[in-house]
Formats: sequence, structure tokens, C-alpha cells
Amino acid sequence: MNDDGYGDGPKRKGRGFPPDEYKFKPGQSGNPRGRPPGSKNKARAEAVAADLTPGDLVTIAEARRVVSDRNGISLPTINAIHRSRNTMAIKGSRLAAKEADARLLKAEEKVQRAKEQNFEMALLLQERAEAMLAEATKRGMKDPAIYPHPDDIHLDYATGEVSIQGPLTQTEARHWHELLREIDWVRKRVLHYRKEVARDPLLERPQYMLLRFTNAFFDLQATLPERYKRRPLPCWTIGADLPWPVRWQEHFAQA
Repeated sequence: MNDDGYGDGPKRKGRGFPPDEYKFKPGQSGNPRGRPPGSKNKARAEAVAADLTPGDLVTIAEARRVVSDRNGISLPTINAIHRSRNTMAIKGSRLAAKEADARLLKAEEKVQRAKEQNFEMALLLQERAEAMLAEATKRGMKDPAIYPHPDDIHLDYATGEVSIQGPLTQTEARHWHELLREIDWVRKRVLHYRKEVARDPLLERPQYMLLRFTNAFFDLQATLPERYKRRPLPCWTIGADLPWPVRWQEHFAQA
């Protein structure tokens, strides 16, 4: 007879013999919130790729270590250090104020330099894409698939901001194409149910479907940049004089 708590015999109780509901299940981690498998090796590989020394890793780890300040607010160590120095500067420390100004100026210079580089790269990319399209048109060829399309690259010469309002890759372009097809289909359903409601205003199902597809059309349109928006719905004057159920009137008035 097996009485070790794991066989078919009488169950032993006490230290070392937990109840069945507290035992580890086969294939289940005893610490599901612990470090994911392989994360340590991944971090080591990233460190090697970035040419970081063990000292660099310790410095980064310490800077990211979360601590609590006097007010009980948790934040990374590097944030706490900068906050402490800024507090000293506010209280009148000239040295701390000078260091804070120098750090801010250096950080802003890096941000501005990165913004300028990004703007120059986007401008060069746009010019090359436009040249490729012009060459294809000159030869009577079909426009090549270029991502991002030059018309989707928006450059603000006043602020130096760059925004891409279109697909960046061929995979994204396929998703956009599917979304546009869906919007076209929804638009057709809106026009269909408009005719149904105009034919018989007393039927509630066409009214419900019209409301549903009209809202879907505007919601999908709102996700697209202006260049990709589909044709707007034609003006529809029917509605105000129809005896629609009260629960639909407010929605259609907003649409």
C-alpha cells in the first residue's frame, strides 16, 4: 500500500505532501510570472550585437532599476537622479542649474539632429520615388509598386516633421486594399438599404441595417488619410418626414 501521498493508497498530510489542487501540473511552470524561457540568452545576444561590455550592462540595469522616492512614487533610478538634481536647481543650487541646462541643451540638440536627418532621408526617398514614377510614365509602363508612395510622404518644412499617411510595406498595402474593398462594400449596402427604407418606411429591419452600415461607413472612412478616403455618400433628403421609430431618429439625424 502506497501512503506517500501520490499513489492510490491513503493520502499523507502535512509538510511535503500538498493537496492535489496545489501540486504542479505536468508541463506547467511553477512560476508562470517568472522570466520567460530564453529571455536571458536573448538579452545576452542583444548585448553582444550592440558591443556592450559587462560594465555597460550593469550601468544600464542600475539606471533602469525602479526605486521609490520620499513621496512613495516609483520610478527608474536615472529618473530619480535627474529629478533630485532638478529639485536642487529649483532650490537655488547654481551648479545643479548649470548641469540641468547643459543636459537639456545636449538632449535637444540630439533630438533636433535626429529630426533633421529623418527629414532629409524622407525627402530623398520621396524624390527617388517620384523619379521612378516619372520614368515609368515616360516609357509608357505601369507605375511600380513603391512603399511608401511619394504622395503618402508628408513633409512640413516649417517644423521639420515627417508623417507617412499610407502603407509602408507590401504587406501593409494588402491590408489597406482589403480595407478599401470593405468600405466599398459597406457603401453599396448603405445605398441598398436607403432604397429599401424609401420603398417602405414602416419596416424596422431596413432602418436598423441602414443605421448599422451608415455608421460603419463613417467609422471606416475616419481611419483613412484624406487621399485614400472613398467617395462620400450622396446626399439623402428622405427621413425627416418619415414615421420612423423614435429610437432611430436621433441616430439618423447625427449621421
